Order: sequence, then structure tokens, then C-alpha cells
Amino acid sequence: AVEAKADEYKASGNDAIQKQDYDSAIRHYSNAIRLCPTNAVYYSNRAAAYSQLGNHLKAVEDAEKAISINPKYTRAYSRLGHAWFSLTEYGKAVDAYEKGLDLDSENETMKKALEAAKKKLESKHAGSGSQRGMGGMPGIP
Repeated sequence: AVEAKADEYKASGNDAIQKQDYDSAIRHYSNAIRLCPTNAVYYSNRAAAYSQLGNHLKAVEDAEKAISINPKYTRAYSRLGHAWFSLTEYGKAVDAYEKGLDLDSENETMKKALEAAKKKLESKHAGSGSQRGMGGMPGIP
């Protein structure tokens, strides 16, 4: 009975996501989590809603919680990667996407996201390296 009620909250959260009502979605997923705190899907869905609101640190927390509950739940790795990417933590995003692809090597969305994160990581390193090279001395490009 508790699981059924939690699934109702999840369904309401999914409806709210479709309507782009992310605050309501978070409330519904939080209610589901209160009833069934060991369901990885509820945390992962709430992570998606947090990301939509731009609260990527909360998304990281929820995605990591989902992974701790179910280390084989690939969608949680995708959500974790997205949150880290949005926080410009590209190395952590790459790690999350690679772990997700270890579980689901055919996931095209994660493959594309991994490539984007790797490109950002390379350009970030290239940018910081060139600035540090001359110690920021004036007159040296």
C-alpha cells in the first residue's frame, strides 16, 4: 500500500515535469521519497527537477543518493553528469557519463554528453594552461 501511494506521488511528479512545474514535481517526488526512501528512481527524478530549476548542487546530491541505492541505475549517472556539467565540473561530468556508459554502452544521449564534457574539459585545461605559462606577466601574449 505504501509503495502504491509512493508511485502515485511519482506519477504526479512526472505530470508536473511534463507541465514544466518543477517546484510541484519536487514536492511530489519528496513525498514519494518520504514513503519509500530506498527507491532510486524517485531521487533520480527529483534530481532532474532540481536541474531544471538550476539547482544543480541538489541535483548532484539526489543523483548520488540514487546511485548509492542502485549502482546499476544508468539514468542516475546521466543526471549526475548533467548536474556536474552545468556546474562546470567537467571532469566529474566525464566520470559520471563514463560510469553510466559502462552499464549501458549503447546510450546515445550519454555518448553525446560525454563528448561535450570532454571537449569542455580540454578547452578548460588549454585555457588555464596558456594563462599560467608565463605567470601572467604583462606584455607577453
